[in-house]
Amino acid sequence: MTVPSTLHRFVADDGVGLVYREWGAEHASNGRPPVVLHHGFLVDAVVNWELPGIVDLLVGAGHRVIAIDARGHGRSDKPHDPARYGEARMAADLHDLFDHLGLDQVDLVGYSMGAVVALVAASTSGTRGRIRRLVV
Repeated sequence: MTVPSTLHRFVADDGVGLVYREWGAEHASNGRPPVVLHHGFLVDAVVNWELPGIVDLLVGAGHRVIAIDARGHGRSDKPHDPARYGEARMAADLHDLFDHLGLDQVDLVGYSMGAVVALVAASTSGTRGRIRRLVV
């Protein structure tokens, strides 16, 4: 079974367009924070989270799931300036995503590069208190 996703786009505070997918929107009102997934190097949300069935398991357990395509990955913009990258910048992108969606609290999961980004995000003032659970 593959749960259909909804594809969305928003613009980070530095003007880079970022794409995220959402599954299980019907679970948004169940009182649980959404699970936000951040993928690893060289892949995107589909390869790391959807194809292996992780999204299906989370949605099947009653979670709203949101997965970002990091800058330079998947369908997100790919700036040519190396200064527009790095884990701290991607952690700021998560903060921008939480703001864009109006999320007060999330359960954040990161794999590989996404694990480093999640750790940085959990340690920065923009997301502190918003991350209820952290899995890396």
